[in-house]
Amino acid sequence: MPDIVHPPDERKLLDELHSYCRHTIQLWVQWFTFFLTVNYLALGWFAGKISEQQILNRRPLDYVAALFVAQNALGIGTCCVAAFWFVKNGRALKLGYGKLGLKPPEFAHKLYATTVIVGALAMVLVAGCWLVFALRA
Repeated sequence: MPDIVHPPDERKLLDELHSYCRHTIQLWVQWFTFFLTVNYLALGWFAGKISEQQILNRRPLDYVAALFVAQNALGIGTCCVAAFWFVKNGRALKLGYGKLGLKPPEFAHKLYATTVIVGALAMVLVAGCWLVFALRA
């Protein structure tokens, strides 16, 4: 027996998707802020140690740099998936509300996607800093 979605149920599903998208960008901003803060703190600590010539054994720096480069690569991938997801759901919301003859609520899916992509670019720069630290220290 096929699932039949009636318009009131479809409206509820669209409203839930809209709410879920807003909640997702809020969670992403929180994650991004924490993630980059940890990167910057660790970079700053190692930069201080390097400038004071206190790093006698490079191995810990190499391991930490490799770990952060890998984590940033995963974060970049996650950002790309999230940006695509925001665009896809923004279009689905616009189409869904339009199909019901309703004006869609404000949903800045393009802004959300752009924000996430800019965040990914910031992670590329941070990963590059880690690589420079590991190769030059």
